[in-house]
Amino acid sequence: MELHQVLHMKGGDDISSYAKNSSFALEKHGLGGRDRPLPGTCFISAVPGSFYGRLFPDNSINFFHSSQSLHWLSQVPAKLMTDSGLSLNKGNVHIGETSPLTVRDAYWEQFKSDFTTFLRMRAIEMAPQGRMFFTLCTDTPGSVGFLYLDQTLNDMVKEGIIEEKALDGFNIPMYEPTMEEMRWIIEEEGSFEVNQIEIFPWDKDDHGINNMDEDLLRETYVRITRAVFGSIIGSHFGEGIMDDLFRRLANNISECVDIANRIQDSLAVSLVKKN
Repeated sequence: MELHQVLHMKGGDDISSYAKNSSFALEKHGLGGRDRPLPGTCFISAVPGSFYGRLFPDNSINFFHSSQSLHWLSQVPAKLMTDSGLSLNKGNVHIGETSPLTVRDAYWEQFKSDFTTFLRMRAIEMAPQGRMFFTLCTDTPGSVGFLYLDQTLNDMVKEGIIEEKALDGFNIPMYEPTMEEMRWIIEEEGSFEVNQIEIFPWDKDDHGINNMDEDLLRETYVRITRAVFGSIIGSHFGEGIMDDLFRRLANNISECVDIANRIQDSLAVSLVKKN
């Protein structure tokens, strides 16, 4: 028998807190009724842990969804340094144009291990015929990727603002699988049937950027880059360089032509748990 306990949050009073959004709170404050009917039964909770481990009780989940998260790895791939401590990915913070094949292989092996674990954990937690839908970044030839971040950090090394060994030791822990790689892992692990896998190209209409000029679009790109990667960059190189780094990134990316058509695509995957 599995022991399962639900712990409700007591604190928090902001607009997104449990206290402001539960049906109990709505009823308490007279927000139900004909003008604003109460929602159906819904339990909102925050679960500590990583999605590369167990999160929920056995056979308890009917539908699982993840949006733009599963390209993050559980750790920086091993084998990115030689036994003597030299970087195999020198001058790059991810898989770049100058990265040797061994670097891409190391990233692939880490993603393959992580995602196999993810599928095994969700298979235990999901009910029979449970469904899973998720999106994540996919390998997109011709995309901007980390090209301008690499360039900016290398410029700062040349000027002595960042130590070369600090850049050599920095690799972003994410991997953008191809559709074929994703299908292979799912079929190899064996717990789920593939319902559908599709690539969704970056759509300027969907993201409301058709009316943006190139300068505003580049500024938006830099802000998104800082929001997504700022914490891991700051923790590695120090918060003191952050403003200078992203100012320089904005200047460097001003050289990028037609950036709206060089944004990374997404992979959408729909799975059904096997009986």
